[in-house]
Amino acid sequence: MRALGFCLSALGVLAALACGSESGESDGAGPIPTDDDGGLTTEPPITVNPPVATDDEPPPLTGTIKSFYEDIEREPPLSTGSIFASGFSFEASGGFGGAPTHSELVEALGLGNGDLTVLAIFDRSVSMGDPWDGQPRWQAAGRAFMDGIAGFEGLVTLGAIFFPQATECDVAPLSDPRQIQFQAGTRFRQQWEAFPENRFPSGGTPLGPAFERANEAVLEAQTYGLIGAGRRFRVAVITDGEPNCGTDPDRVLFLAGAWKALGVELHVIGLPGSEEATVFLNQLAAAGGTVTAQMPTTPEETSGGVQVVVK
Repeated sequence: MRALGFCLSALGVLAALACGSESGESDGAGPIPTDDDGGLTTEPPITVNPPVATDDEPPPLTGTIKSFYEDIEREPPLSTGSIFASGFSFEASGGFGGAPTHSELVEALGLGNGDLTVLAIFDRSVSMGDPWDGQPRWQAAGRAFMDGIAGFEGLVTLGAIFFPQATECDVAPLSDPRQIQFQAGTRFRQQWEAFPENRFPSGGTPLGPAFERANEAVLEAQTYGLIGAGRRFRVAVITDGEPNCGTDPDRVLFLAGAWKALGVELHVIGLPGSEEATVFLNQLAAAGGTVTAQMPTTPEETSGGVQVVVK
């Protein structure tokens, strides 16, 4: 009986389909099987509604950027208007109310736990795109810098001025979001790796303007108590060429000597390509209290030189 019922049911369906075909009625949807024992059904038409326009703000753009280290989350560039990533300023806070303690500096300014602050003046001139050790020089030097600070990130406070930034011979102040404001080394590494475009080679080698911007940062850091008793402060110049863009060598040497008088050490690292500037770079290191410039020939030697600066 069950087989007979199945046959009658199937015949009924076929008759209905034949009738629909003869009358020319069709909605364009084909039959699809169901879970019933032998029954067929017709797929309903799909209705697509257009998106409704709203006045809502679009969501912020997110995503990742492929640096030469790994995929990492991009965070918005810091734009604090301060030389500190925390945005701390005397105007907004009323100051420390006297000489700041170490813990006050660490908490209020977002610094490393140690007593050392390092300001890197990092060359991003067009020649940094030349090959070195099988990769562009800016990438090899950047990796060497990161390798050099490894193990010291929690202790050291770091900031970076990239030059030029952003046009041929200009240099933006440390408070500009394209630079890296003073902050703990762990946070500094995140910013360095998240925005490699701020180090991509372009323009000349305006060391003079870079030193003027560094001098602004040094003087402001002194105001905040980062230079003086119980603190160490160093400036590291990493460059691959001879200064141009109207740089006055005497002015640069004068600033190095003025920093030395404040207790600031100047370290000079001349990358491959800077051989013609060796005499000047050695003079610069001597004026800043470190006798001679480091002239590494490999990224590994560069990492060692950076380690000397941050430990």
